[in-house]
Amino acid sequence: MSIIKIVKNVFRSLPVNRLFLLAVGVSAAGVITLSIPARPALAGHTTLAVLPAPLLMGPGDQDVLDLWVFGLDDTDRLTGYSVTLDYDPAVITVDGVSGGNAPFDQIPTSSIDNGSGRVTISPNRTRGGAAEDALLARISVSAVGELDASTALRFSGVELKGSLDQAIAVGSAQHGRAEVSNAAVMIGTSSVALGQSTTVPVTVVFTPKGGLAGYNISVGYNPAVIRIDGILPGEAPFSGSPIFSVTQEQGFVNIVGFHGERPGPVGRTVVLNIQVTGMTKGASPLDVTIKDLVNAMDATSWPATASSGSVRVVAESPGGSSAPALTPNAISLAMDGRSALDGAVVSDVTPTGGTVISLPKNNVTLTIPPGAVKEVGFVAMRESGGGMGSTAPPSRDLGNVVEVNLLDAQGTLLTDVYLLEQAVLRMGFSSADLEISGPNGISIQRYEPVLGRWLPLDTTVDTSNLPASARTDRFSVFGLTFQQQGTAAPSDSSLDQNGPEAAPPVSGSSSAGDSGTPAEQAADSGTADGPISMAVIALIALAVIGVVVVGYLFLREKETQTAPGQDGI
Repeated sequence: MSIIKIVKNVFRSLPVNRLFLLAVGVSAAGVITLSIPARPALAGHTTLAVLPAPLLMGPGDQDVLDLWVFGLDDTDRLTGYSVTLDYDPAVITVDGVSGGNAPFDQIPTSSIDNGSGRVTISPNRTRGGAAEDALLARISVSAVGELDASTALRFSGVELKGSLDQAIAVGSAQHGRAEVSNAAVMIGTSSVALGQSTTVPVTVVFTPKGGLAGYNISVGYNPAVIRIDGILPGEAPFSGSPIFSVTQEQGFVNIVGFHGERPGPVGRTVVLNIQVTGMTKGASPLDVTIKDLVNAMDATSWPATASSGSVRVVAESPGGSSAPALTPNAISLAMDGRSALDGAVVSDVTPTGGTVISLPKNNVTLTIPPGAVKEVGFVAMRESGGGMGSTAPPSRDLGNVVEVNLLDAQGTLLTDVYLLEQAVLRMGFSSADLEISGPNGISIQRYEPVLGRWLPLDTTVDTSNLPASARTDRFSVFGLTFQQQGTAAPSDSSLDQNGPEAAPPVSGSSSAGDSGTPAEQAADSGTADGPISMAVIALIALAVIGVVVVGYLFLREKETQTAPGQDGI
């Protein structure tokens, strides 16, 4: 076959969109050489950003910077990167780096130099690459500078790699900034799959003496991209429902929140969570306007700095594949950091701020108070399905089941960790559930993998707003359980509200599932739950009567033997 025909066949065998690979030359000896020039993919489409921008922290606070890439598409999937970020180590220091969303959810390789102020991050491996907006990594930082100190966060080195091992050009790099502030409001950045919902936390940094009493803010957004479904409570003392008004057509929501404690919280507090649903693929800003921050001691208003966020709506779940559909008796337990993050909603948690994390679809909210953890880390919560603990609690049906895991700043799964302060888990139910089971028949239970069984938690049931709540100092799998029809629910007299995991009393509510009830004590001793059978009671009674009769006859015989006028034998 002639050289011309070979060249023609080569061209015919190539897809049109790959013809750029060929540069054909023929040497004097008649040998064809093919060179494949490197082609930057997605030039001008891809943006690298470190968020929030700016990151606002109180003196001594710990927080998290998120490393994002936006603008990817199916032309070439992002499979690798190397990013170097420079900062002023007199203002912040980097404590650790953890993974982002799938396929970059594994702990990346990182080099931290707090002497010169530089961190370099690269992934260990990916699973198929990312074709949409991706959270690459999370960088845990501490504020070490004085009040009003600030530092630029600049990318000094960036390399993005595609699935063909080609360089992906960065159209723009959004350098960040970190500031030490005495009063600030920050909104996070999040991704959500089209048609799905997520929550975005709003954090207030407030350091003035007296603490924060309340806030009045508004948030603007793009109503064509997202819909705001509601405003959820934050962490204590902002655990009550905020007052809000949504104007979907114009794209803004006004929010007011306050509490009655004096003094108020000082430092970093998640005051509320914005529940949003992705309507169309694209990006929506979350532009915050601060109308008022009020001091709890003297009701004075404080000026504050704002840091807005955004929501990116993507075609597929930004957190990886969703958890499998829940079956009534299916429970799963994460085995490592990677599996704990798969399909989970993830939030950073700090010793000074705690966190609030929600699964809106399941009507579940977890509040971790300040002081509950010793170090900065992450909490991951997801719907549970498949695997261990496949049996429901005795005489009970399972409703919502969620798995909660704690990870350190590097994304390593932490097991058998006791919280220093108890977290509060709230799980919603329907009015039909309440009608069928009654308030005493609803309880939250925790699956204990070491024992291989469910343990009831002291549960407060709010019959007006229909959540059940319980306190816990350990994380694993939690289930909202309902007493099966035809079985006895625990009576009010058997409930103890003073136990170590008793939930706070709620007006118009009753409690169920005390871990100190006789039924649970019987379970702990290896006996079956429920009352002792009548047959056992009868046997015990006969045994007691027999002992009494034998004793009586023995005493009569002894008296007869020792009576006056008779010789003892």
